[in-house]
Amino acid sequence: MPEVISNELVSAPEDKMYLMQVKGDFPARMGQFYMLRAWDSYPTLSRPISVHDVGEGYISFMYRQIGEGTEILASLKPGDEITLNGPYGNGFPEKPEGKVALVGGGMGIAPLYLAAKSLPKPDIYLGFRERIILGDKYQAEADKFVTRIGGTILDDLDVNAYDTIFVCGPLGMEKALAEKAEGSKAKVYLSLEKHMACGMGACLVCTCFTKGGNKKVCKDGPVFLAQRYFLMTCNLSSTVCGVNFKNPVIAASGTFGFGHEFANIYDLSLLGGIATKGTTLNPKAGNPGCRTAETPSGMMNSVGLENPGVHDFIEKELPFLRQQDTVVLANIGGGTVAEYVEAVELASAASGVHMIELNISCPNVAHGGMAFGIEECAAKEVVSEVRKVCKIPLVVKLSPNARNIPLIAQTVEDAGADAVSLVNTFSAMKIDIRRRKSVFHNLYAGLSGPAIKPIALRMVNEVAKAVKIPVIGLGGIRTGEDAIEFIMAGASLVQVGTANFMDVRACVKVAEGIQTFMTNEHIKDLSEIRGIV
Repeated sequence: MPEVISNELVSAPEDKMYLMQVKGDFPARMGQFYMLRAWDSYPTLSRPISVHDVGEGYISFMYRQIGEGTEILASLKPGDEITLNGPYGNGFPEKPEGKVALVGGGMGIAPLYLAAKSLPKPDIYLGFRERIILGDKYQAEADKFVTRIGGTILDDLDVNAYDTIFVCGPLGMEKALAEKAEGSKAKVYLSLEKHMACGMGACLVCTCFTKGGNKKVCKDGPVFLAQRYFLMTCNLSSTVCGVNFKNPVIAASGTFGFGHEFANIYDLSLLGGIATKGTTLNPKAGNPGCRTAETPSGMMNSVGLENPGVHDFIEKELPFLRQQDTVVLANIGGGTVAEYVEAVELASAASGVHMIELNISCPNVAHGGMAFGIEECAAKEVVSEVRKVCKIPLVVKLSPNARNIPLIAQTVEDAGADAVSLVNTFSAMKIDIRRRKSVFHNLYAGLSGPAIKPIALRMVNEVAKAVKIPVIGLGGIRTGEDAIEFIMAGASLVQVGTANFMDVRACVKVAEGIQTFMTNEHIKDLSEIRGIV
C-alpha cells in the first residue's frame, strides 16, 4: 500500500491548505484526479483530490481540510498508509494550441501546477482572498506571473492575448471567465469541482447541466471546453443591497446549521448564500421536550433558538464560513431591544458577515412575550435601534403571524431595513390525543414545509407590491420551479429550508432547477421574470 512521504500545511493555519506527497509511481495527466482514502468504514466515501504534481517515485495532492474525510487526511504522518484509486477523468489537453494562460483561484490553483510543469512556460494568473499560497513555486514555472489578493484576478487577464486558457477555481470565477472569453479566439478549458461518490461515472451523483446535455463531472470532465459544454445561456446572479449573489438560492436559517455538516456533502460555493443558525447575544439551551413533529405536508418545530451565542459564533463558526465562496447572512434574534442591538453590533462588525438577517419573530420579553414582528410599533422600535449600529445591509425576517404583513413590511422599510425576508414559520399546534395534551412544551410550534407554500407565495407577492426594497422569499420551496414562482411573485432571492431535511442536496437541486427552467424557456436573466405576476 502507498505510504505518505510528507503532508505539510502550506497556508496560514486558518486556511487549512495541505500538500501531501505519496511514494510510488502513479500515472496522471494534468487535470485528472484520484480517489483518496485513509480510513476503513467511515467516512463512507473516498475523497476526490486533483493531482498537483507527479515525479519519479512520487505523486502529490493539494487539498483543504473542510470535513471529516480531509481532517483524517490532514492528520496523516510520513510513513502512514493511504489508498489511491485512479487516475480518473478527462484532464486538460496535453498539446494546447498557441499561447497558453493558466488561471486559478484559491484551492483552484491545485491542479494547475502539473500543467505549469508540463507546458513550455505558460503565463500564470493566481487569485487569493487574503494571502498568496506557493507563489514562488508557481512563478518558477511561468513566463509571466500575476497574483492578486482580493478582488478578481480576471481584471488582470486579457483573454484576447491567448489562444488557450486553463482555469480552475470557484464556479463564479469560471463562469465569469467563460463569459468574458465568449466571442474571442481563446479556447477556455474549465476544471469543475462537484461532490462525487464513485468517481467513475456509475452513480450520477456529480451530474451537471451543460449546453451538450447532462454530463458526469468525474467521467466526462472534470475538464470541459467552455464554448462547447459550459452553460452560459442564462444569468442566475443578482446584486441585492450591493451584495453579489452568484445565484438566488440561500440555505435558510435553522435548517443548515453553520454549514459544516453540508460541506461534507457538496461544495458550499454552489450556493448563493447561507443564512446561519439563529444566534442571540448569549448562548441559549433551547426548548425542553419534543422539538419536532411531522404533518401530512410539512413539519413543525419548537427548537427554541438553541445556539452558542454571538461571541462563540464569531470565534468558532465564522473562520469556517469565511473560507466558503458564498454570501453569509448572520441570522440574529433577541429577547429585548438591547440584546438585538448588542448582538447585531458585534456580528455586523465581524469579518466574513455580508448581511444581517434580523429575526423579529422572537418573543419580546419586556412586553409580555408577544413577538416583535406582530405589531408595527414593536417592529419599528427594534429595527430603528438596530439600524443605528448595523453598518452592513440589514434584512428583516418577517413573521407570517403578523396582523397585516404588508404594513409590517412598510414599517420596517421606513425604520431602515435594506430588504425583507418572508415568511418565517406559521404558528401551529399538534395534540397527543392519548396523553390529552399538546405535543410541544410551549403548546404551539412553527409550521414549515410544502404545506405553507401557497400562503407564503401570496404574502411575498403582497409585500413585493407594498415596498420598494428587495424581498427574499421562502416557505415550502423544494424545486427550481417552486423558486421560479417566488421570483415571479417579486422575490429577488429565495431561501430553501425544510427541503434540506427531505434531501440534503435540496439547495443545489433548486439552483440547478432554476437554471434548467431558464434554459428551456429561453430566459437569459432573472430580471426578465422577476415580479411579473
